[in-house]
This record gives sequence, structure tokens and C-alpha cells, in this order.
Amino acid sequence: MAELNLLDLYPQVDRDTEERARTKTEAQKNIALQFGWEYFDKKGICYNGYFYDGRWVPIVKRFIEHY
Repeated sequence: MAELNLLDLYPQVDRDTEERARTKTEAQKNIALQFGWEYFDKKGICYNGYFYDGRWVPIVKRFIEHY
């Protein structure tokens, strides 16, 4: 069976995630481990008001068409 890559439309990360992980402060790491309101919104740390941007829509459509 041939390999099929249904995730090729997924946007590639254009930033250095390794560097970002190395520069986190201990306070930021502790907040991130809690995964609560503080992790997503407090003072712009980490996700700063995360919202869904629709990046999975074209990928899900490809899955539906394929299967």
C-alpha cells in the first residue's frame, strides 16, 4: 500500500521552538504546567488569548474526501 500524507497542507512552524523552550523562565514553566486560565491569558504569557484559526479545516476536508 502506498503511503498517503494527508497532513501536507498543515502549516509548517516558522519559528525556532527549541530556542523558545530554552528561554522560558521558571515562573512561565510553572504556570504552563497548571494549564489553567493563567496559562492561556494572564499577562500575555504563553498563548495570550488563544483562539482557533481554522488551520485544520482543509486537512479535515481531505480526510473526509479520502475516506
